[in-house]
Amino acid sequence: MNKLELRFGLGLKVIAVSALAGLFVLVTFIVVSRFVPGLPSAGWTDELIEFLFAWLVFAGSASLWRARGHFAVDLVGQMLLRDGRARHAQEIVIEVLSLVFLAVFVWQATVFIVNNASEMSPVFTLPKYYWYGVMPLAGLVMVGYSIARIARLVMAARAPGPA
Repeated sequence: MNKLELRFGLGLKVIAVSALAGLFVLVTFIVVSRFVPGLPSAGWTDELIEFLFAWLVFAGSASLWRARGHFAVDLVGQMLLRDGRARHAQEIVIEVLSLVFLAVFVWQATVFIVNNASEMSPVFTLPKYYWYGVMPLAGLVMVGYSIARIARLVMAARAPGPA
């Protein structure tokens, strides 16, 4: 199971890095095409940039959530450093609150997709849910990681400590 999870985490990173690389190439092309006479401007780049940016943001967020790499203010945690039980309880509360936020996010992202499912992209004429679909998917990934983290924290709290 650990190997599968590591591959899944690597897949999230590959998606985010690929989207970033694609954005770099497209934006570079757009800038160069403005200064090189005779190079055609491409209207399709705007749609592709939107798509890649959405996937970069949300797949990248899920990857960071997995690695616990998001920005965090840990002032209270540092103050509770000496009291292991209080710090542990604080970690559980923060993770539960994060889980509630993520559950609401997944729900709202799903509602957004359902309400905009018939919208088509103007150039590629593809359904916009390809753009929006990453939101609930990444949210579900983060929900799964939060549930696993809460389970580990609760099990660690129940485990007998050193005597």
